[in-house]
Amino acid sequence: MGDAKRGHEQRGRRLGLVVSTQRDTWSVVTIVPTSTSAQPARFRPEATIAGRATRLLVDQTRSIDTAYVVGDAVDYIGGTDMAQVDYALGRYLGLRVETDS
Repeated sequence: MGDAKRGHEQRGRRLGLVVSTQRDTWSVVTIVPTSTSAQPARFRPEATIAGRATRLLVDQTRSIDTAYVVGDAVDYIGGTDMAQVDYALGRYLGLRVETDS
């Protein structure tokens, strides 16, 4: 996922969850960075990725050039985990969020 260089952003190469659609035809993708050591926070749902408990850093969501997306997919998250990411993204971005009750 490229190298972050500002403030409290995570640094170095890491896994990221691609959340944008149509990624095969665009020159950029929107990703949610991940961390296995980040502190819990309101906008950081947890999922198991490649067998490890991983925080999805919704508060550091960004769009990056597809040239920085390297290698094959490491894992896919399930529907329940993706629903948590969708909810966290909606809350973080101030969008109207509905839950299935």
